[in-house]
Amino acid sequence: MRRLETEFDRESRQKRNKLILGIILIIVMFGSTLGYAFSLFGENSGSGETPQNLNELHYNGQSWIVERDGRILSFRSGLDEVKDIQIPAVSLSDYQNQPLYIASDNDLVMQEIASVMQGYASRVQRACYLSCNDSELPEKDCSSNLIVWKASEANAVTKDGKCIFIEGDAGAADAFLYRLLGMS
Repeated sequence: MRRLETEFDRESRQKRNKLILGIILIIVMFGSTLGYAFSLFGENSGSGETPQNLNELHYNGQSWIVERDGRILSFRSGLDEVKDIQIPAVSLSDYQNQPLYIASDNDLVMQEIASVMQGYASRVQRACYLSCNDSELPEKDCSSNLIVWKASEANAVTKDGKCIFIEGDAGAADAFLYRLLGMS
């Protein structure tokens, strides 16, 4: 049997329930905002510690991250992993505010080079070295800033005119980018 309650009792119970629900929702909203803010700091390192200097290279559990010129740059290989790859003398000023063309069949390598160089070159575009079957891509030679990546067992980076030839795995491309940014 249900207890009879007055109109006043019913309204006060509803007000109390609404107040409790409101407080719970406010706590959830603030908690999720704080949680999101702390998760941004947590992405900076794989150990959960916030690095003291964001200009230093650190591993976030998936890739190597560094902040340069107000941008977060991501690499697949750490500096120690690619330190033995010989890189010719290169300068970032050679690419600043000029178009950069990349000839690579590997989309991951293409995206990594493009994402790092995008803030420095006036534009980054896929191209073919000398000739290609794809009529939509421009054919470029070493008179243009061109990075040519080719898979190989041995890592090597060479320079000919304005061309950079990168052979090997993604680590060879990372070694070139580290040198270009003055990190190695």
